[in-house]
Amino acid sequence: MSAVFRIKPVYNELRVEFEGPFQDNDAVDLEREVRRMIAVMPVGRYNVLMDMTGMTSYSYAARDALVRLQQTFAEFAKRTAYVANRPSIRGMALWVAHLSGDQNAKALASHEQATTWCAAAVGREVDLRRAL
Repeated sequence: MSAVFRIKPVYNELRVEFEGPFQDNDAVDLEREVRRMIAVMPVGRYNVLMDMTGMTSYSYAARDALVRLQQTFAEFAKRTAYVANRPSIRGMALWVAHLSGDQNAKALASHEQATTWCAAAVGREVDLRRAL
C-alpha cells in the first residue's frame, strides 16, 4: 500500500487518510485497495470518510480516479464525506462529489461537519435547497 494514503475499515466506516501529494501511481493503488475492501463490506451499512487534511497536492489523473471511486461508493456506501481544509484540495473534493453524481457525497471543512453529514438523512442538493 502507498505511504500517501492509509485505509482504515471499521464496523460502520471506511476511512481513507491522505498525507502528502496524491499522484497517478497512488491513485492506481488506492482504487485497487478500496475495491478489494468494499467487495467484502456489507452494502449500504457503512459511511466513507475521505480525510484529505494531510493531502498537499494532486494530479489530474488522481482526481479523476477519485471520481471513479466515488461512483463505486455510491453503489455500496450510505454516505461519503470529503474532509479538506486547504482551498485547492477542498475545490477538488467539491469537483469529485459533483461529477460523481452521488447526492450522498459532500465536501466538508471539518470532522465535526463530516459526523453531522453522515448522520443526516437528506441528499446534498436537497440540503442546499432548504437553505435557500
